[in-house]
Amino acid sequence: MRARWLAGAAAGCAISLTGCGGGQAVSGGDPASVTPASALVYADVTVKPEDDLAAKVEALTGKLLRPDERKRLIASLDPVGNGISFIRDVRPWLDRRIGLFYGSSLNLEDLAILLPTTDTSRARATLARAVEADPGLKRRTYRGVAYFDSPADGTMGVVGRVAVVAQKRGFRAAVDASRGESLAESPRFRDSVSSLPPSRVATAYADPPRVLRDSAARRWVDRRVPPSVLSQLGDSVRQPLLAALNVGADSIALDISAAPIRPALRFSTQGTGLIASLPSDSWAALGAGNLGAKLRTVLEQLDAAGLAAARLQGRIGGGLDLDRDLLSWLDDAALFVRGSNRSSLEGGVVIHSGDRK
Repeated sequence: MRARWLAGAAAGCAISLTGCGGGQAVSGGDPASVTPASALVYADVTVKPEDDLAAKVEALTGKLLRPDERKRLIASLDPVGNGISFIRDVRPWLDRRIGLFYGSSLNLEDLAILLPTTDTSRARATLARAVEADPGLKRRTYRGVAYFDSPADGTMGVVGRVAVVAQKRGFRAAVDASRGESLAESPRFRDSVSSLPPSRVATAYADPPRVLRDSAARRWVDRRVPPSVLSQLGDSVRQPLLAALNVGADSIALDISAAPIRPALRFSTQGTGLIASLPSDSWAALGAGNLGAKLRTVLEQLDAAGLAAARLQGRIGGGLDLDRDLLSWLDDAALFVRGSNRSSLEGGVVIHSGDRK
């Protein structure tokens, strides 16, 4: 699939969340309803915020982007490809949320972009216009679902009330999920997201053991880390990794949760007085106390759990020793971000040393 269609969903997010939002009464599809229950990764983003959330998003983006910057951003992302304009052709039938999933692997063949629709007829008409602009797209069917496919542009079709843009394998996984076990019907998924605020902007859900194994097999991480280490680390988490993005009129909050299966891998931090010393106009701050000792404890626990290689032989590059040259003196640490717009955005990290030598 060409990058322009993969970028289409991102364009929708950026355009809708920079001043083109707005709700509608008609309910569309659920991106999780065409996501396999066994998917490695799933994520959704609200692109048409409503009511209080819309006001918060508008206030926040107004602080991050000037009106002229919004216009330039929208102009750079629209149209999204094959003569299709997001604002003119896609947004009228798009539902509140869009999503994506990686099915059986993190390969692009298993990636699907999910665009729930409030009007399947208009969604199909948009796809038909894309087909007219690209004769290479051929009409095919899978399990009674019509779609268009070409080696260059991948696969596009409407599955239930969700328009799906993917490669053939990802598209067929979406069709299978709609006819069988989908993530939306998974008790594990429902239980995980039930505690999240309904007004969240974005949700991410992943299966850590399988994601780490797949990443290790593809060598997407530091080659000094043996694949067995990542696999064992993934096995230490028995519950899905869940993340939710929430916004306020002047704040962004990211909540992440995962339940460890091995008590030895539990990690906790304490507060730090450094937070009070950060600039008063900071709009984001994060701090931890006694960080060096805590990190050393975690590494010792990883060693005891059979993950000794996680230390990378205690080296952190440049001939430095992790214990001696960093953890031995690292005490409290805090970071901050401030600035009222992009041009004034800045931040910093404050580290307190427990040993000035």
